Amino acid sequence: MTHPIILKCPKCNTTFFSRIVLSCGSQGVYSDLCPRYWGENPLPYFIHTCPNCYFTGTANEFKEYLDRAEGLNLPIDRLGCEKYVLLAKRYEEEGRGPYYVGVTYHKGSWCARLSGERLLEEECLAKAEEWLEKALKDGLVPRDKLPLTLYVLGEISRLRGEFEKALKYYDEAANKGTRELAGLASRQKELAERGDSSLKVIS
Repeated sequence: MTHPIILKCPKCNTTFFSRIVLSCGSQGVYSDLCPRYWGENPLPYFIHTCPNCYFTGTANEFKEYLDRAEGLNLPIDRLGCEKYVLLAKRYEEEGRGPYYVGVTYHKGSWCARLSGERLLEEECLAKAEEWLEKALKDGLVPRDKLPLTLYVLGEISRLRGEFEKALKYYDEAANKGTRELAGLASRQKELAERGDSSLKVIS
């Protein structure tokens, strides 16, 4: 469930209408760890973009909430899932680190897929793979996130048809992760071995 609100940009002070998520529900996850949301895709409303300077961030990064825009029928968000691309580029410019850039692109791929934007999904998957691999190579993945990141890279590789690469990442995830993650990686590895690049429901 979303609700209209008025936000003020922290960079240029532009006041604009947006939407925030008041509540949403999900049941299980897809194999790339995207939640299986009920109803409307809530991901476009977790972040916001100023229509003037295109500063993009979470609601708490804006200077202030102004009065809620009760009763307003807002136009469709013309940026939608592209906001995740803007946020990832902002993190890149700010030097947040390749792990955080990659994770943001990965969430962008979820958003695009749930909204039926196939080309944007592919773009975000490619960028997520690029930045997460850079983070891995440079030793910049947080230690507690390493096994899951290896699994995610395996799943991104499989979804993109890069099966040999996927096998390597699944093995590494299984070796470094929990028993539960090892079991998941093993099941996804079997799919990669069969050349199956389709998204799966895992719970």
